[in-house]
Amino acid sequence: RSWTNQIPTGYEGTAFQGIYSPDGVNVWATGGSNDGLATILKSGDGGLTWLRQTNGDVNLAAALLGISAVDANSAWTVGGNPDGGYVVLHTGDGGSNWTNLYSFGFGDANDVSAANGSAVWVACDSQILRSTDGGQSWDGPSSPPYTMGISAVSSEEAWAVVNAETTRSGSILHTS
Repeated sequence: RSWTNQIPTGYEGTAFQGIYSPDGVNVWATGGSNDGLATILKSGDGGLTWLRQTNGDVNLAAALLGISAVDANSAWTVGGNPDGGYVVLHTGDGGSNWTNLYSFGFGDANDVSAANGSAVWVACDSQILRSTDGGQSWDGPSSPPYTMGISAVSSEEAWAVVNAETTRSGSILHTS
């Protein structure tokens, strides 16, 4: 019935694109550049206060579009790197440190969904990526270009949506 804006001061102009809460208390929000760096904010108190998260690997992202977490410590975020490819970042320590797990391809990584600590799916402009080992290795199941959203059920099952504006044929995809 109602929404409360909980954006921290100084981030009003940020182009936010992703948000995820694994438990209603811990919340991550991602977006475009604010001060020249892609934005990752985390709240550990249900959005009352926010902490900017960044390190050397996060600086490789021009914008972060999607985020998914399995708990308060383990999260993945995706977006685009300054060279025009996609980037996948992971934290295992609540966001104190982020590791670049994948930086390649053409276009942006648009969305990420972690079914658990091992099964992670990423929807990209040019393909879908899947990891069954927490992002240490990736395969690229076939998919149409401009896959914009993904929801993982397991390492074998996921749902995805394809943008009709760019492909002229929108799709709701399922794999098992």
